[in-house]
Amino acid sequence: MAYATTATRTSYDHKVNTPGYDLAARLQAYQGQFMECWNSLQKLTSCSSLAVQFFLTGKADIASCCSSIDIIWSKCTWPSAVTSLGYTPAEANILKTYCDAVSAPPANRKP
Repeated sequence: MAYATTATRTSYDHKVNTPGYDLAARLQAYQGQFMECWNSLQKLTSCSSLAVQFFLTGKADIASCCSSIDIIWSKCTWPSAVTSLGYTPAEANILKTYCDAVSAPPANRKP
């Protein structure tokens, strides 16, 4: 009995080879944003020990990590980008809330 050795074209193959699914074109179009997201995720990874301490004790200063968190929030897929590092969506939102609070301008105080 002989078996066919030619592969059949799947619907996935068709989608990949149609306009709008061109991986090279998408990577080129989003290269700057992709690299900024990637670099920010790497920096956030290096902040992991601070973040763990923050979640365990509430006393760690993670302000040095906030620029990465802000970039990930505004330019990457949030919270899935952060959850890929092991944080839950709730923890990711807590990090974002903290960073928003530390970057907010101080309220005007009356003497």
